[in-house]
Amino acid sequence: MRTELTAMTDILRDPSSLTPDLLNRTFEHCGLRETEVTGIRLRDRVDGLFSIRAFYEVSYAPSAPETAPRKIFLKLSLPDSEPSQSMIRQEVDFYQQYGAVTALPLVRNFGGAYSVETGAAHLLLEDLSLSHRNPPPPLPPTRSQAESMVDALARFHAYWWEHTGLGIDVGEKWEESTIEKSMQHLEAQFKKFCDMVGEGISTDRKRLYEKFLAAWPRLARRLVDSPNLTLIHGDAHTWNFLLPKEPARDRAYLIDLCTCRIRPGPNDLAYMMGLMWFPDVRAMWEQNLLDSYYQRLISFGVKDYSTDDYKWDYRFGILCNLFTPVFQASGGFVPATTWWYSLERILAAFHDLDCDELL
Repeated sequence: MRTELTAMTDILRDPSSLTPDLLNRTFEHCGLRETEVTGIRLRDRVDGLFSIRAFYEVSYAPSAPETAPRKIFLKLSLPDSEPSQSMIRQEVDFYQQYGAVTALPLVRNFGGAYSVETGAAHLLLEDLSLSHRNPPPPLPPTRSQAESMVDALARFHAYWWEHTGLGIDVGEKWEESTIEKSMQHLEAQFKKFCDMVGEGISTDRKRLYEKFLAAWPRLARRLVDSPNLTLIHGDAHTWNFLLPKEPARDRAYLIDLCTCRIRPGPNDLAYMMGLMWFPDVRAMWEQNLLDSYYQRLISFGVKDYSTDDYKWDYRFGILCNLFTPVFQASGGFVPATTWWYSLERILAAFHDLDCDELL
């Protein structure tokens, strides 16, 4: 079984598989007329943890319009990685259904496909490196870049806010049984994590997590048949955005749309700031960015969501992300140089925001 996003009926498995002829047919199917591709040049290839990423420069005949992309980006699944294949398959499905929705902060896409039988998958997007760039890891964004990230999240969340398609067309709704299953999963992952780190986690921190686990069945009811839920990105770190070089002119875009889930919107901001930023950066910008996010939501049409509600949801998001480094460590895919620092940052946010009050 094969699913298509455009006319690219062949599933690409290697960066060399993309040819001018295939690109011409793809652009024509996407409605880009008179864009005769005369050549493509592979300018970079990155073999990542969950995908192969290839970046190309495209040359055209003189008649090509300005709308023809000068740079494109191909994302390929890893041949022997089920997580990679599943993630890109979810992205292809998301772009297939919602890639043309102009209200969403998404990059222009030109094609994608996957095979259920083989797991092979690819996605072709516009490369915006001429107008957008990100800080080198692990540096935080600038203030203006952080503002553009908040704007992108607010646009994404506002579109999906109490959307009738939540839990039907996109995402999975939580039920009472989901809480019980999540509890079993959290307990198992925390035990595995403790076995991994041994003396690296203090008794006080173990007690904090045990207190969270005891409170989770009550806290998790926020996710069951509650108002003011939306679709979140789920992995909203700086490098899952494309950040504009000129924020006054261009918007930020969200990428890597394989972790979307139904949650309160501020959960993404808790990930973006609480999990990813060290305390000094967070202390400078956190409250102003939260207020800016809230005002943007209201301006985009969100109603009946009070400031008290969004502040509680942000702290709830901090609590939820206490387990992000636990999952990263116990899953075995993310290196300790990532999850160890995430653990320190999210625990600092927990204490700074007095999240213990929610437990």
